[in-house]
Amino acid sequence: MLCKQLLTRALARPFFRSYSQAHFIVPQPQFDQPLALPIEKRPNVMKVVEREAISRANVDGRSDLFIRRAAPKDRLCAGDVVSVETRNSMADGAATSSFTGVCIAIYRRGIDTSFILRNLVQRVGVEMRFLAYSPLVKRIEIVHKGVGYRRAKLFYLRENPGKAFQLKLLKKTGNLQQMVQANLFFARHGQTDANAQQLLQGSGLNGPLSILGRQQASALGTALRDKDLDMIVASGMERAMETARHVLAHHQGLAMSTDPRLNEISWGMMDGASFKTADPVLEPVVRKWDSGDFDAKIEGGESINDCRRRLLAAVTDILEEVKKGGHKNVFVCMHGRVLRVLMAALVDKDMRRMNRFTHTNCCYHHIRVDVVGDIDLDKMVFEAVRIDVRDHLKSLEINRPETVDSV
Repeated sequence: MLCKQLLTRALARPFFRSYSQAHFIVPQPQFDQPLALPIEKRPNVMKVVEREAISRANVDGRSDLFIRRAAPKDRLCAGDVVSVETRNSMADGAATSSFTGVCIAIYRRGIDTSFILRNLVQRVGVEMRFLAYSPLVKRIEIVHKGVGYRRAKLFYLRENPGKAFQLKLLKKTGNLQQMVQANLFFARHGQTDANAQQLLQGSGLNGPLSILGRQQASALGTALRDKDLDMIVASGMERAMETARHVLAHHQGLAMSTDPRLNEISWGMMDGASFKTADPVLEPVVRKWDSGDFDAKIEGGESINDCRRRLLAAVTDILEEVKKGGHKNVFVCMHGRVLRVLMAALVDKDMRRMNRFTHTNCCYHHIRVDVVGDIDLDKMVFEAVRIDVRDHLKSLEINRPETVDSV
Protein backbone atom coordinates (compact mmCIF):
# COMPACT_ATOMS: atom_id res chain seq x y z
CA MET A 1 0.00 0.00 0.00
CA LEU A 2 2.81 2.42 0.87
CA CYS A 3 4.64 1.64 -2.33
CA LYS A 4 1.57 2.36 -4.34
CA GLN A 5 1.18 5.82 -2.75
CA LEU A 6 4.82 6.73 -3.39
CA LEU A 7 4.50 5.72 -7.01
CA THR A 8 1.36 7.82 -7.45
CA ARG A 9 3.08 10.92 -6.02
CA ALA A 10 6.08 10.47 -8.27
CA LEU A 11 3.96 10.26 -11.39
CA ALA A 12 1.95 13.38 -10.38
CA ARG A 13 5.08 15.57 -10.52
CA PRO A 14 6.09 17.20 -13.92
CA PHE A 15 8.58 15.11 -15.75
CA PHE A 16 10.65 18.19 -16.78
CA ARG A 17 11.18 20.98 -14.36
CA SER A 18 10.57 24.45 -15.89
CA TYR A 19 13.26 27.02 -15.34
CA SER A 20 12.82 30.79 -15.64
CA GLN A 21 15.25 32.99 -17.54
CA ALA A 22 16.77 34.01 -14.24
CA HIS A 23 18.23 30.54 -13.85
CA PHE A 24 20.52 31.10 -16.88
CA ILE A 25 23.56 33.40 -17.13
CA VAL A 26 24.37 34.50 -20.67
CA PRO A 27 27.95 35.72 -21.02
CA GLN A 28 28.30 39.19 -22.61
CA PRO A 29 31.38 40.13 -24.68
CA GLN A 30 33.54 42.80 -23.07
CA PHE A 31 35.49 45.34 -25.17
CA ASP A 32 37.85 48.08 -24.05
CA GLN A 33 36.61 50.35 -26.90
CA PRO A 34 33.56 50.13 -29.16
CA LEU A 35 34.20 48.65 -32.55
CA ALA A 36 34.85 51.35 -35.23
CA LEU A 37 33.88 49.89 -38.54
CA PRO A 38 35.51 51.62 -41.55
CA ILE A 39 32.57 53.40 -43.23
CA GLU A 40 33.46 55.48 -46.32
CA LYS A 41 30.81 57.94 -47.54
CA ARG A 42 31.28 58.44 -51.24
CA PRO A 43 29.82 61.53 -52.98
CA ASN A 44 27.07 61.15 -55.54
CA VAL A 45 28.96 61.53 -58.79
CA MET A 46 25.93 62.70 -60.75
CA LYS A 47 25.15 65.43 -58.23
CA VAL A 48 28.75 66.63 -58.29
CA VAL A 49 28.74 66.80 -62.09
CA GLU A 50 25.39 68.60 -62.04
CA ARG A 51 26.61 71.19 -59.52
CA GLU A 52 29.71 71.86 -61.60
CA ALA A 53 27.62 72.26 -64.77
CA ILE A 54 25.27 74.70 -63.03
CA SER A 55 28.25 76.64 -61.66
CA ARG A 56 29.71 77.03 -65.16
CA ALA A 57 26.38 78.23 -66.55
CA ASN A 58 25.75 80.59 -63.63
CA VAL A 59 28.15 83.33 -64.75
CA ASP A 60 25.39 85.96 -64.54
CA GLY A 61 23.81 84.69 -61.31
CA ARG A 62 20.74 83.32 -63.06
CA SER A 63 20.41 80.44 -60.58
CA ASP A 64 19.20 83.00 -58.02
CA LEU A 65 16.02 83.36 -60.09
CA PHE A 66 15.09 79.73 -59.39
CA ILE A 67 15.67 79.51 -55.63
CA ARG A 68 12.30 78.44 -54.26
CA ARG A 69 12.88 79.90 -50.79
CA ALA A 70 13.97 83.32 -52.06
CA ALA A 71 11.68 86.31 -51.69
CA PRO A 72 9.19 86.69 -54.58
CA LYS A 73 10.82 89.97 -55.62
CA ASP A 74 14.15 88.17 -56.11
CA ARG A 75 13.02 85.02 -57.91
CA LEU A 76 11.12 84.15 -61.06
CA CYS A 77 7.41 83.74 -60.40
CA ALA A 78 4.37 82.89 -62.48
CA GLY A 79 2.98 86.06 -64.00
CA ASP A 80 6.34 87.81 -64.40
CA VAL A 81 7.16 89.31 -67.78
CA VAL A 82 10.51 87.84 -68.83
CA SER A 83 12.82 88.66 -71.72
CA VAL A 84 15.17 85.91 -72.94
CA GLU A 85 18.01 86.52 -75.39
CA THR A 86 19.33 83.40 -77.13
CA ARG A 87 22.26 82.68 -79.43
CA ASN A 88 21.48 81.11 -82.78
CA SER A 89 24.68 79.04 -82.52
CA MET A 90 27.78 78.68 -80.34
CA ALA A 91 30.04 80.29 -82.95
CA ASP A 92 31.77 83.53 -82.00
CA GLY A 93 29.78 86.56 -83.10
CA ALA A 94 26.68 84.47 -83.81
CA ALA A 95 23.43 86.36 -84.25
CA THR A 96 21.03 86.52 -81.34
CA SER A 97 17.26 86.58 -81.09
CA SER A 98 14.92 87.44 -78.27
CA PHE A 99 11.52 86.45 -76.95
CA THR A 100 9.53 88.25 -74.28
CA GLY A 101 6.45 86.83 -72.64
CA VAL A 102 4.54 86.08 -69.46
CA CYS A 103 5.96 83.22 -67.39
CA ILE A 104 3.23 80.60 -67.04
CA ALA A 105 5.21 77.66 -65.62
CA ILE A 106 8.54 76.91 -63.91
CA TYR A 107 10.11 73.45 -63.66
CA ARG A 108 12.96 73.16 -61.13
CA ARG A 109 14.93 70.10 -62.21
CA GLY A 110 18.55 70.92 -61.40
CA ILE A 111 20.57 71.30 -64.57
CA ASP A 112 17.36 70.71 -66.55
CA THR A 113 15.51 73.61 -64.89
CA SER A 114 13.23 75.26 -67.43
CA PHE A 115 10.37 77.73 -67.73
CA ILE A 116 7.62 78.53 -70.24
CA LEU A 117 6.89 82.00 -71.61
CA ARG A 118 3.75 82.97 -73.48
CA ASN A 119 3.09 85.89 -75.80
CA LEU A 120 1.05 86.80 -78.84
CA VAL A 121 2.76 86.83 -82.24
CA GLN A 122 0.67 87.85 -85.23
CA ARG A 123 -2.40 87.55 -82.95
CA VAL A 124 -1.64 83.89 -82.30
CA GLY A 125 -0.67 82.60 -78.86
CA VAL A 126 2.93 81.36 -78.85
CA GLU A 127 4.61 79.49 -76.01
CA MET A 128 8.36 78.98 -75.74
CA ARG A 129 10.14 76.69 -73.29
CA PHE A 130 13.68 77.68 -72.29
CA LEU A 131 16.32 75.64 -70.46
CA ALA A 132 17.70 77.99 -67.82
CA TYR A 133 21.27 76.67 -67.99
CA SER A 134 21.54 76.09 -71.72
CA PRO A 135 24.71 77.64 -73.23
CA LEU A 136 22.50 79.06 -75.99
CA VAL A 137 20.58 81.17 -73.47
CA LYS A 138 22.60 84.37 -73.30
CA ARG A 139 20.47 86.41 -70.92
CA ILE A 140 17.36 86.08 -68.74
CA GLU A 141 15.82 89.33 -67.58
CA ILE A 142 12.67 89.93 -65.52
CA VAL A 143 11.16 92.97 -67.22
CA HIS A 144 8.14 93.35 -64.96
CA LYS A 145 7.02 91.58 -61.79
CA GLY A 146 3.50 90.19 -62.00
CA VAL A 147 1.15 90.60 -59.07
CA GLY A 148 -1.83 88.45 -58.16
CA TYR A 149 -1.37 85.58 -60.63
CA ARG A 150 -1.44 81.89 -59.85
CA ARG A 151 0.32 79.31 -61.98
CA ALA A 152 -2.86 77.30 -62.53
CA LYS A 153 -4.75 80.28 -63.87
CA LEU A 154 -1.93 81.28 -66.21
CA PHE A 155 -1.29 77.74 -67.40
CA TYR A 156 -4.82 76.58 -68.08
CA LEU A 157 -6.68 79.75 -69.04
CA ARG A 158 -5.04 80.25 -72.41
CA GLU A 159 -7.14 80.86 -75.47
CA ASN A 160 -10.74 80.02 -76.15
CA PRO A 161 -11.39 78.13 -79.40
CA GLY A 162 -11.06 80.58 -82.28
CA LYS A 163 -10.01 83.48 -80.07
CA ALA A 164 -6.60 84.60 -78.94
CA PHE A 165 -6.52 84.99 -75.18
CA GLN A 166 -4.09 87.73 -74.25
CA LEU A 167 -2.48 87.69 -70.84
CA LYS A 168 -2.37 91.10 -69.20
CA LEU A 169 -0.21 92.49 -66.46
CA LEU A 170 -1.68 93.52 -63.13
CA LYS A 171 -0.01 96.47 -61.48
CA LYS A 172 -0.04 96.99 -57.73
CA THR A 173 -2.52 99.81 -58.24
CA GLY A 174 -4.95 97.33 -59.72
CA ASN A 175 -4.81 98.89 -63.20
CA LEU A 176 -4.29 96.64 -66.18
CA GLN A 177 -1.28 97.45 -68.31
CA GLN A 178 -0.77 95.78 -71.68
CA MET A 179 2.61 94.92 -73.07
CA VAL A 180 3.16 96.63 -76.45
CA GLN A 181 5.32 94.96 -79.06
CA ALA A 182 6.65 97.87 -81.09
CA ASN A 183 8.08 97.68 -84.61
CA LEU A 184 10.60 100.46 -85.16
CA PHE A 185 11.63 101.36 -88.71
CA PHE A 186 14.85 103.40 -88.62
CA ALA A 187 15.63 104.85 -92.06
CA ARG A 188 18.40 106.93 -93.54
CA HIS A 189 17.40 110.01 -95.54
CA GLY A 190 17.48 110.16 -99.34
CA GLN A 191 20.47 111.27 -101.35
CA THR A 192 21.53 114.92 -101.31
CA ASP A 193 23.81 116.83 -103.64
CA ALA A 194 26.51 116.65 -100.95
CA ASN A 195 26.26 112.84 -101.02
CA ALA A 196 26.61 112.82 -104.79
CA GLN A 197 29.61 115.17 -104.62
CA GLN A 198 31.40 113.01 -102.01
CA LEU A 199 31.31 115.66 -99.30
CA LEU A 200 31.51 114.96 -95.57
CA GLN A 201 27.95 115.85 -94.62
CA GLY A 202 27.35 116.41 -90.92
CA SER A 203 24.99 118.62 -88.98
CA GLY A 204 26.72 121.65 -90.46
CA LEU A 205 25.15 121.02 -93.90
CA ASN A 206 21.38 121.27 -94.20
CA GLY A 207 20.56 120.93 -97.88
CA PRO A 208 17.47 119.31 -99.46
CA LEU A 209 17.26 116.01 -101.33
CA SER A 210 18.57 115.65 -104.85
CA ILE A 211 16.37 114.44 -107.72
CA LEU A 212 17.52 110.88 -107.07
CA GLY A 213 16.98 111.42 -103.35
CA ARG A 214 13.34 112.34 -103.90
CA GLN A 215 12.86 109.23 -106.03
CA GLN A 216 14.39 107.13 -103.26
CA ALA A 217 12.16 108.75 -100.66
CA SER A 218 9.10 108.09 -102.80
CA ALA A 219 10.11 104.42 -103.15
CA LEU A 220 10.60 104.20 -99.39
CA GLY A 221 7.14 105.63 -98.77
CA THR A 222 5.63 103.06 -101.14
CA ALA A 223 7.52 100.23 -99.42
CA LEU A 224 6.17 101.24 -96.00
CA ARG A 225 2.59 102.07 -97.00
CA ASP A 226 1.30 98.69 -95.76
CA LYS A 227 3.09 98.86 -92.41
CA ASP A 228 0.16 100.65 -90.74
CA LEU A 229 2.39 103.29 -89.19
CA ASP A 230 0.94 105.19 -86.26
CA MET A 231 3.90 107.43 -85.42
CA ILE A 232 6.43 109.25 -87.66
CA VAL A 233 9.50 111.06 -86.30
CA ALA A 234 12.31 112.83 -88.19
CA SER A 235 15.44 114.66 -87.20
CA GLY A 236 15.40 118.43 -87.37
CA MET A 237 17.37 118.52 -90.63
CA GLU A 238 15.78 119.25 -94.00
CA ARG A 239 16.93 116.07 -95.77
CA ALA A 240 15.40 113.86 -93.06
CA MET A 241 12.15 115.82 -92.85
CA GLU A 242 11.72 115.79 -96.63
CA THR A 243 12.24 112.01 -96.69
CA ALA A 244 9.73 111.52 -93.86
CA ARG A 245 7.12 113.59 -95.69
CA HIS A 246 7.17 111.08 -98.57
CA VAL A 247 6.41 108.33 -96.04
CA LEU A 248 3.75 110.45 -94.34
CA ALA A 249 1.92 110.88 -97.66
CA HIS A 250 0.81 107.23 -97.50
CA HIS A 251 -0.58 107.46 -93.96
CA GLN A 252 -3.47 109.87 -93.78
CA GLY A 253 -4.36 111.35 -90.43
CA LEU A 254 -0.86 111.17 -88.98
CA ALA A 255 1.33 114.11 -88.07
CA MET A 256 5.10 114.16 -88.30
CA SER A 257 7.13 115.26 -85.30
CA THR A 258 10.77 116.36 -85.35
CA ASP A 259 13.53 115.92 -82.81
CA PRO A 260 16.90 117.67 -83.20
CA ARG A 261 18.50 115.03 -80.98
CA LEU A 262 18.31 112.73 -84.02
CA ASN A 263 20.45 115.11 -86.11
CA GLU A 264 23.61 113.90 -87.84
CA ILE A 265 26.93 114.02 -86.02
CA SER A 266 28.86 117.28 -86.21
CA TRP A 267 32.15 116.90 -88.07
CA GLY A 268 33.33 120.25 -86.76
CA MET A 269 35.98 121.92 -88.90
CA MET A 270 35.63 119.17 -91.53
CA ASP A 271 31.89 119.59 -92.18
CA GLY A 272 31.37 120.09 -95.90
CA ALA A 273 34.93 119.09 -96.87
CA SER A 274 35.52 116.49 -99.56
CA PHE A 275 36.45 113.00 -98.41
CA LYS A 276 39.90 113.44 -99.94
CA THR A 277 40.49 116.61 -97.93
CA ALA A 278 38.95 115.26 -94.72
CA ASP A 279 40.65 111.84 -94.71
CA PRO A 280 43.94 112.91 -93.04
CA VAL A 281 41.95 114.39 -90.13
CA LEU A 282 39.08 111.90 -90.10
CA GLU A 283 40.96 108.60 -90.33
CA PRO A 284 42.87 108.92 -87.02
CA VAL A 285 39.61 109.68 -85.23
CA VAL A 286 37.84 106.70 -86.81
CA ARG A 287 40.74 104.42 -85.79
CA LYS A 288 40.35 105.60 -82.19
CA TRP A 289 36.65 104.77 -82.35
CA ASP A 290 37.48 101.29 -83.64
CA SER A 291 39.83 100.78 -80.69
CA GLY A 292 37.17 101.84 -78.16
CA ASP A 293 38.01 105.51 -77.61
CA PHE A 294 34.54 106.97 -78.10
CA ASP A 295 35.45 110.38 -76.71
CA ALA A 296 37.70 111.10 -79.69
CA LYS A 297 36.41 113.78 -82.07
CA ILE A 298 37.41 116.23 -84.77
CA GLU A 299 38.12 119.75 -83.55
CA GLY A 300 34.83 121.55 -83.07
CA GLY A 301 32.81 118.38 -83.67
CA GLU A 302 31.06 115.66 -81.67
CA SER A 303 32.33 112.38 -80.27
CA ILE A 304 30.50 109.06 -80.44
CA ASN A 305 29.62 109.35 -76.75
CA ASP A 306 28.15 112.81 -77.37
CA CYS A 307 25.91 111.39 -80.10
CA ARG A 308 25.00 108.30 -78.11
CA ARG A 309 23.70 110.28 -75.15
CA ARG A 310 21.35 112.47 -77.17
CA LEU A 311 20.20 109.60 -79.40
CA LEU A 312 19.28 107.33 -76.48
CA ALA A 313 17.44 110.20 -74.80
CA ALA A 314 15.40 110.70 -77.99
CA VAL A 315 14.60 106.98 -78.31
CA THR A 316 13.57 106.83 -74.65
CA ASP A 317 11.03 109.60 -75.27
CA ILE A 318 9.78 107.83 -78.40
CA LEU A 319 9.21 104.61 -76.45
CA GLU A 320 7.44 106.53 -73.69
CA GLU A 321 5.02 107.76 -76.36
CA VAL A 322 4.68 104.19 -77.64
CA LYS A 323 3.76 102.96 -74.17
CA LYS A 324 1.41 105.86 -73.52
CA GLY A 325 -0.41 105.76 -76.86
CA GLY A 326 -0.13 102.05 -77.63
CA HIS A 327 1.72 102.78 -80.89
CA LYS A 328 2.95 99.59 -82.54
CA ASN A 329 4.61 100.77 -85.77
CA VAL A 330 6.97 103.74 -85.61
CA PHE A 331 9.00 105.28 -88.45
CA VAL A 332 12.12 107.28 -87.59
CA CYS A 333 14.14 109.10 -90.27
CA MET A 334 17.71 110.06 -89.45
CA HIS A 335 21.29 110.01 -90.78
CA GLY A 336 24.20 107.71 -91.64
CA ARG A 337 26.66 107.96 -88.76
CA VAL A 338 24.11 108.46 -85.98
CA LEU A 339 22.14 105.50 -87.34
CA ARG A 340 25.24 103.35 -86.92
CA VAL A 341 25.71 104.64 -83.39
CA LEU A 342 22.08 103.96 -82.49
CA MET A 343 21.99 100.43 -83.93
CA ALA A 344 25.19 99.45 -82.12
CA ALA A 345 23.84 100.88 -78.85
CA LEU A 346 20.40 99.26 -79.07
CA VAL A 347 20.93 95.94 -80.86
CA ASP A 348 24.51 94.93 -80.02
CA LYS A 349 25.01 96.97 -76.81
CA ASP A 350 28.58 97.41 -78.06
CA MET A 351 29.72 100.61 -79.75
CA ARG A 352 32.72 98.85 -81.29
CA ARG A 353 30.34 97.07 -83.64
CA MET A 354 29.14 100.27 -85.34
CA ASN A 355 30.67 99.31 -88.67
CA ARG A 356 28.51 96.18 -88.81
CA PHE A 357 25.57 98.38 -89.75
CA THR A 358 25.79 99.70 -93.29
CA HIS A 359 22.99 101.57 -95.00
CA THR A 360 22.59 103.30 -98.32
CA ASN A 361 20.34 106.32 -98.73
CA CYS A 362 16.68 105.48 -97.97
CA CYS A 363 17.30 101.96 -96.75
CA TYR A 364 15.81 101.03 -93.36
CA HIS A 365 16.35 98.73 -90.38
CA HIS A 366 13.37 96.90 -88.87
CA ILE A 367 13.79 96.56 -85.09
CA ARG A 368 11.31 94.92 -82.72
CA VAL A 369 11.09 95.58 -78.99
CA ASP A 370 8.61 94.78 -76.22
CA VAL A 371 7.62 97.89 -74.27
CA VAL A 372 6.29 97.42 -70.75
CA GLY A 373 6.97 99.03 -67.40
CA ASP A 374 9.75 101.56 -66.99
CA ILE A 375 11.77 102.38 -70.10
CA ASP A 376 15.34 101.20 -69.49
CA LEU A 377 17.18 100.84 -72.81
CA ASP A 378 20.08 98.93 -71.23
CA LYS A 379 17.73 96.17 -70.05
CA MET A 380 15.46 96.06 -73.10
CA VAL A 381 16.14 93.61 -75.91
CA PHE A 382 16.00 95.13 -79.39
CA GLU A 383 15.60 92.39 -81.98
CA ALA A 384 16.98 93.06 -85.45
CA VAL A 385 14.21 91.65 -87.67
CA ARG A 386 15.74 92.95 -90.92
CA ILE A 387 18.87 95.02 -91.44
CA ASP A 388 19.69 97.32 -94.36
CA VAL A 389 16.45 96.69 -96.27
CA ARG A 390 16.89 98.13 -99.77
CA ASP A 391 14.70 95.95 -102.01
CA HIS A 392 12.54 98.95 -102.86
CA LEU A 393 15.55 100.73 -104.39
CA LYS A 394 16.45 98.10 -106.99
CA SER A 395 14.63 99.87 -109.81
CA LEU A 396 16.47 103.14 -109.15
CA GLU A 397 19.93 104.34 -110.00
CA ILE A 398 21.50 103.72 -106.60
CA ASN A 399 24.57 105.64 -105.45
CA ARG A 400 27.94 104.25 -106.31
CA PRO A 401 29.37 101.90 -103.62
CA GLU A 402 31.74 104.54 -102.25
CA THR A 403 28.81 106.87 -101.55
CA VAL A 404 26.60 104.27 -99.88
CA ASP A 405 27.62 105.35 -96.41
CA SER A 406 30.17 108.09 -96.03
CA VAL A 407 31.73 107.23 -92.66
